[in-house]
Amino acid sequence: MPNKILPQVAYREVIENEVRNTTVLNATFGDNELKHECRITFTVKPNKDSGKFKQVVVLLDDNNEYAGVGIHGNWLNAINEGCSNALCTGPLAGFTVYDIAVILTDFVASGKRLSPALISAAANKCVTEALQKAGTHLLEPIMNAEIVTTSKRHADITLQEVYRRRGIVSDSGIECIGDTYVIRCIIPLAELQGFSNNIRIITSGHASIHLEIGGYQDISEQKQKEITKRNR
Repeated sequence: MPNKILPQVAYREVIENEVRNTTVLNATFGDNELKHECRITFTVKPNKDSGKFKQVVVLLDDNNEYAGVGIHGNWLNAINEGCSNALCTGPLAGFTVYDIAVILTDFVASGKRLSPALISAAANKCVTEALQKAGTHLLEPIMNAEIVTTSKRHADITLQEVYRRRGIVSDSGIECIGDTYVIRCIIPLAELQGFSNNIRIITSGHASIHLEIGGYQDISEQKQKEITKRNR
């Protein structure tokens, strides 16, 4: 059953819209109770096929004090750390957010000795809020499957098993070579538990299966609701 393999499936969340968000965070440090404040603004937008987040894109507004001179290295590291931490847990179902561009457009620090921890926390909060505004949806990992069997009857019942698991026949489709039938299809990873065993049973052992990673695909709204409910 899918319930049993759900924790092992590396779903991804991707954002749906471009949004701009600003966060202001302050804290008091030291015996002198010095107040530190950080204001940070990000634009987040879909960045198809870019994979996992690596670092922010710095495109500061022209009137920002750091435009043209750059942000201190340790501060920029703190910003990237905060963003990475926020993107590890998407707002929809808690899966990592992929294929996203995070653009830093404004940054204001209350002093030259501003704590990197405060900057990281501000970046984290800003990205988290931006994700909630943008909205996300799920992608699921898929596998390319090639199934070879020795009769049309076995090919037909194999196709029934593929469709039962939300599989679709690839563009190359079904190929008949003499008495051999080759079925090429795409099946969600979440549906593969027991698949190979079932194919061998229904074909009386007259089938071979080859699987390889096929990437990710969108999930139907109904399936997304099921996954989201299970992860709450």
